[in-house]
Amino acid sequence: MNRPMRGVNEGGARSRWRLGDLVEEAWRRLRLPDLFAALLSASLAAGIVIVGALDLGRATDAAKAWIAAGSTVFEITAQPDENGLESLDPFACAAIEGSPSVIAAGASRGQAPDLKVEWEPSQSEVRIWDLTVEAVSVWWPDMPLAGGLFAGADLSSRTGIGAGSVVSSNGEGAVLAGVLPATVLPDSWRAAVVRTVPPVSEGNWSCWMRLDPAAVDFAPEIANSGYPAQPVVVTPYAKADELYTDPASILLEGPGRWVWWAAVAVVTVLEILLGLAGRREAGIYRATGSRHRDLWAMATVRSIVVIGLPVTLATTGAIAATLLMATSVLDFASLWYVVQPVCLYALATLAISPATVVTSASGAVVVALDHQP
Repeated sequence: MNRPMRGVNEGGARSRWRLGDLVEEAWRRLRLPDLFAALLSASLAAGIVIVGALDLGRATDAAKAWIAAGSTVFEITAQPDENGLESLDPFACAAIEGSPSVIAAGASRGQAPDLKVEWEPSQSEVRIWDLTVEAVSVWWPDMPLAGGLFAGADLSSRTGIGAGSVVSSNGEGAVLAGVLPATVLPDSWRAAVVRTVPPVSEGNWSCWMRLDPAAVDFAPEIANSGYPAQPVVVTPYAKADELYTDPASILLEGPGRWVWWAAVAVVTVLEILLGLAGRREAGIYRATGSRHRDLWAMATVRSIVVIGLPVTLATTGAIAATLLMATSVLDFASLWYVVQPVCLYALATLAISPATVVTSASGAVVVALDHQP
């Protein structure tokens, strides 16, 4: 006796596919074009991760450059009172370092105007700039605690003065301990010999502080907490100009924010073409009793195999490779920035793929076959 066709019972009425049969049929229908679709989907997913990591790297480099330029450093100066007093308490400045979000703080007394100092080999006069050890530490975290005399970087490059050089004042000589590193940016310090001094009360003191990047907006409040009874002026060392690159704008305007849209468009076009190529086979399924939902189920299974699994594997591999790179800026804290576009790409393609395949395979021919007596 002849067995009934799958999807049609003995009476000719339509019957439903079993789930296992749908999965088996979807797997059986995979062809070489589907392999190409899988490779393309995986490549696009890996590309999205790479583009996002590059954007994140450029933003991180910009943020580091901005911090290195002194964007988190502020100078606190006193507003003149009725007596013309313009000095701050250097001990209060040192106490600011104990405040939350303050990395370093120290007082500067400025140039020693009544002190004439000469560099012995050439008898060239050099300026002396008085700072506390803590003030130098704002720009030089590894500043020797013993302090001493240090030539500014610009003075050293211009004259050759450096470690071991001797400067004299009133017939008394002193040996320089070294040269300030390039991280020390104030021009007045770079052009002079820096002398570390204790925070004595005499002098026209100002206060320097370096903050955690997250606390930059609260610099005035931090300064006022250190000098609650004295009006102060807080001046950032670095100010944004036309050469400044905002790290946030890199993340918001970079290709990592929209490249997943382009990837979804590419996969959608490919799925439409594959759906059009499968119109004949879809017509046969419909003519032999398969419901529209059966085609949709098979297309969904195919999308999981052709798109879902390759995208998952490619994304995992690309992220792992990025994390293992020695110069990688991608860490677990910033991982979501890279993962989010890939997730949107995967969800969009998994939703669109079955619809495009089934819709493309539908049409007048399929409907006519479906209504054959």
